Amino acid sequence: DYAGAADEFLRWNKAGSKVLNGLTRRREAERALFLS
Repeated sequence: DYAGAADEFLRWNKAGSKVLNGLTRRREAERALFLS
């Protein structure tokens, strides 16, 4: 299930239980690359 796996990238955007904007942008880019 590639779509489900791609959605899991978005879960890993935290450091020390805090959401980081930089990690959010990185995970979105990684997700797009994975789906391309």
